[in-house]
Amino acid sequence: ISAGLLIDHSGSMEKRMDATKKAAAAFLQRIIKSGDRAFVGGFSFDVTKLAPFVADVAALEAQVEAIPKAGGGTSLYDAIITGLYRFRGVQGRKALIVLTDGEDTTSRVPYPEMLAYVRASRVPIYFIGIGLGFGDISGSHKMKELADETGAVAYFIKDVKQLNDTYTQLEQELRSQYLVAYETESSKKDQAYRTIEVKVDKPGAVVRTIRGFIP
Repeated sequence: ISAGLLIDHSGSMEKRMDATKKAAAAFLQRIIKSGDRAFVGGFSFDVTKLAPFVADVAALEAQVEAIPKAGGGTSLYDAIITGLYRFRGVQGRKALIVLTDGEDTTSRVPYPEMLAYVRASRVPIYFIGIGLGFGDISGSHKMKELADETGAVAYFIKDVKQLNDTYTQLEQELRSQYLVAYETESSKKDQAYRTIEVKVDKPGAVVRTIRGFIP
């Protein structure tokens, strides 16, 4: 697995940062096995310079600790694009995990442009939404929509005390994936969105996969 973990450190995360970092470090300790690699980054108004993929857990813990103090707005869409850019050329099973407590407020990139980049990247995007209230319905809907679009899951929890359990569910999810690939012909000028449907013959089984892709 090649995984990226993006952690929101906007001003509203101030009281949650210590517990959030601790849970993130514990998650990385559990999930990184032989052959796996990951990177960690933080985002608020700007995205911190993302570290490279590494397989060493101690190096990943250092990346978690390097996340700046909480402050600023939430440039969620910008962070997603920056995180996905890290996966260019990466083969095999991939996952971008985004932890945030609010809707995008300060991104330079609009939602439709970000969505087009998401579709072209073909990387599952998992969300962990913390403490989202009634006023965050639009943000929650977009997180779920992006997760569904990429064949992933959006988890919504009330507070950081539930993070460890959520990370456990996420780990099980990542370890139970199948990688199915195929080649399709397309010209360089053909940028039409192609939908995908995967069916299995096991009664009661539910399949999650990307809804489609852009060549």
